[in-house]
Amino acid sequence: MKAGSPPDEPPLGEGHQPTGPGPLADQSAVAAHTLRAKRRAVAWIPATQEATPTVYVVDDSPALRKSLRWLIKSAGLTAETYGSAREFLDAYDPTKPGCLVLDVRLQQQMSGLDLQAELAARRVPTPIIIITAYGDVPTAVRALRGGAVDYIQKPFSDQLLLDRIWQAIERDREARRTEAIRAEVAQRLARLTPREREVMGGLVAGMTSREIAADLRLSVRTVEAHRAQVLAKMQVDSGTKLVRLVLSNR
Repeated sequence: MKAGSPPDEPPLGEGHQPTGPGPLADQSAVAAHTLRAKRRAVAWIPATQEATPTVYVVDDSPALRKSLRWLIKSAGLTAETYGSAREFLDAYDPTKPGCLVLDVRLQQQMSGLDLQAELAARRVPTPIIIITAYGDVPTAVRALRGGAVDYIQKPFSDQLLLDRIWQAIERDREARRTEAIRAEVAQRLARLTPREREVMGGLVAGMTSREIAADLRLSVRTVEAHRAQVLAKMQVDSGTKLVRLVLSNR
């Protein structure tokens, strides 16, 4: 789902060759593999409907904001552009899926790195792509250590930026899907009584009903009744699925 540049608009980086994979490409692949495993473990949890991703752009250059808005919209994405960190913070909705393209050197009170730190302090999950005309190593290191998923030096090609945006969006989708699964499992766990939690703990530990009964000083019949309630409330139909569900969402 990539979009190139229509002929009536100038590309952002005419003649500049795309660079290699982003610095976190390997980590993204590992995260994707982990998420696929979790999805298999909780396949019976319905997927939430996803909204069209929003790409936020924060840059103090009106010309670049206009070009990026056009490029992002040409890829079928929603674009919101801001000239300062404060404008962005006033309008930002963390519930929207997407990513943030952020200029590292904003001219007003809050720099790009300051905004990144503020979002980290608020525990905002939106992936951040740092763009800059100044490719100094210390700034890049600080941005990546601060949680940025990529760091791109200007000028860059349209396709390079779109590739990195789609990678960031996929990363955001994975994180939101994982969080939705955890929230759903937490709601199911909250329905269990203290005794049902004890029985479930034994099941997850691999104990038989007889062993759980001996450990809790209950009859086997009582344990079996609690086990049935645990499976019903956790919305699984076997002890194996229960174990997978609990262990994959700890």
